[in-house]
Amino acid sequence: MHRPFGAAGVSTCCRATSEAGDHGSYLSDRATEQHLTGAQWGMMNETGNSPGQAWLWLSTFWYQIDPFKSSKNADAEIWAIMAVLSLALILVPFIPGIRSVPRWTRVHRLVWRDYYRTRR
Repeated sequence: MHRPFGAAGVSTCCRATSEAGDHGSYLSDRATEQHLTGAQWGMMNETGNSPGQAWLWLSTFWYQIDPFKSSKNADAEIWAIMAVLSLALILVPFIPGIRSVPRWTRVHRLVWRDYYRTRR
């Protein structure tokens, strides 16, 4: 039986092999050092001082609240919500009321203040 992952959670097809008979202990040791073994891996795993997959927080957030927490179809429901939110973000420049918000709030003046100062 082929096992795709070794004892340390490192793929057996990618393990380093040397002539001395070292059958993958290098990558296994590296995975253990960086807390990437199968027992420690998670959705938001952090290696060392760098953050994990921060871009996943928005989709994983939905799994923590009701009704998705107890739903048997949570994956499809959250996928649909994320699709609608992504589409809404893409369409912001085309929605007449929302696209005018920066003009009303004048936030762009704060961001571009150096440009406007030198232009005068």
